Amino acid sequence: MALKGRTWSELDKRFVMFIKEKRRQDSRNLSLRTIEQLTGIKHGRLSGMLNMDSGVPTLDEFIQLCRLFNLSPSTVLDQLEKSLSKDDSGRFDIDVFIDEVVANPDAFDIAANQNDLKEIERETPRE
Repeated sequence: MALKGRTWSELDKRFVMFIKEKRRQDSRNLSLRTIEQLTGIKHGRLSGMLNMDSGVPTLDEFIQLCRLFNLSPSTVLDQLEKSLSKDDSGRFDIDVFIDEVVANPDAFDIAANQNDLKEIERETPRE
């Protein structure tokens, strides 16, 4: 057993944000207890993981959460890796990620492109 937990990497954080968005978009309105029943991942663990205040996702959790949303784990990992660009300091390059989303919005299931109100949302100024 490890003496110290692994530090959250940018890939770990990106995966959690991705899963949170998939959960938000999912028509089933999945509660943490429902996700527990469907995946076997305890609801308390899910809460800590989704809030990024507990341990990083394990490989098994990654696979179970991808399958919950009918996603191929290898495809998700490939998309997440491509969306991350490391500069010399190892930080996430948001400009590269935005370019990837703009170039391939369907791969990221951008809500504004799927929403009936997408035209209005595009025109609404940000505050």
